[in-house]
Amino acid sequence: MNQPTREEFEELKKELKEEVRQLREQITEPMKVVKVEVASEDVLNRLKALEQGQQELKQEFHTVSNTWLDTLQEHYNDHTARFEKIESTMATKEDLTAFATKEDLATLKTAQDAHFDQIEAEQKEQHDMLRQILRLLGQKD
Repeated sequence: MNQPTREEFEELKKELKEEVRQLREQITEPMKVVKVEVASEDVLNRLKALEQGQQELKQEFHTVSNTWLDTLQEHYNDHTARFEKIESTMATKEDLTAFATKEDLATLKTAQDAHFDQIEAEQKEQHDMLRQILRLLGQKD
C-alpha cells in the first residue's frame, strides 16, 4: 500500500481546508416561491358536494342523538318512578324489628299447642259429660 508522505499529507490537508473555506463562503440565492392556485370547477363542485354531505350527516347525527337522549330520559324517568314506588312500599329496619323471630314463633307455637291440648281435654270432658247425661236421660224413659 502506498502511504502518503508527510509532505503529501500536509498538502492534502491544505487543499481540504481551502475547499471547506470556499464552500462556507458560497452564497446560495434563495429560491423564489411561486404560488400556484388551481381551482377547477370540478374540484369546487366536489368540495361543495362534500360540504353538503357533511352538513347532512351533522344534521342527521343531531336528530338521532336528540332522539336517543329523549328516549334515555324517558326510560330514566320511568325507572326513577318505579324505584320510588318500590322504595315507598319496602319495609324499613324499624318495620322489620316489629316482626317475630324464630324464637318468638317457637314460643308462640308451644303456647298454642298447650292451649289446643287444654281445649281438646275440655272438649273430651264435655263429651264425656254429655254422654253421661244422655245415658241418664235414656235410663229415665
